[in-house]
Amino acid sequence: MPLTTSIKIKMDNISNKLKIISILLVILVTGNQCLSGQHRSWDRIEDIRKVIEMASCRSWEIIKEGDGIVLKSRWLYFGDSLKTREISSSFTVHSNIQNVLDNLKSPQKMLEWNEGLRSIKLLKQDSSAWITHTIYEIPHPFSQQDLVVKNVIVTDNQKLTILFSSLPEYIKPIKNTTRQRFYFGMWELVPINNKSTEVRFSALSFSDSRIPRIIRDPIIQRKLFNSFLKLKNQTRSGLK
Repeated sequence: MPLTTSIKIKMDNISNKLKIISILLVILVTGNQCLSGQHRSWDRIEDIRKVIEMASCRSWEIIKEGDGIVLKSRWLYFGDSLKTREISSSFTVHSNIQNVLDNLKSPQKMLEWNEGLRSIKLLKQDSSAWITHTIYEIPHPFSQQDLVVKNVIVTDNQKLTILFSSLPEYIKPIKNTTRQRFYFGMWELVPINNKSTEVRFSALSFSDSRIPRIIRDPIIQRKLFNSFLKLKNQTRSGLK
């Protein structure tokens, strides 16, 4: 084969490979733009139920149960490239609904029952909504994380619902701390009688955590279960 022909074939092969790489880069960039655009629209969502409506939901799986507490999870799929896990729990506390609400609103009381918190500060509050800033207890050597959340109370007959969603731009970022974004959840409090309340919890997030899920998920699940157990005991002891 003549040398010029051999060089031409090699150049054609290089050109074809460059075209393929260019196409892949366009697909990758376009996909990221679509994802970012979708996330920007989620900044305006305050109701976790609206996020779930956009997902293809898998079946629930029980993670742990005991002491009257059931902790379960399911996968939510958004298109072909994005998924996250929704965590849910339900249990009954021997306490009235107002006492449970106080334990979910008071930063001091939350620090007592929530195992995953290093600190929590109330930034703003009115009659039906409040904003908190939470710094998590993250083990070394992983980077620290914080979360700014807006909580909104919605009442429907006797049921009380607290919808919470992240507000990452509400305060300035903290140095060497990763702020959680696209975090949604809710508490549902249903009175059974004057001295008992059914508590339902649900949450999901689209975090960019550097902690591998295989390490992160079991820690979060264990802390959640222990926290709900403490909440049950704390609300019962706080009942007048």
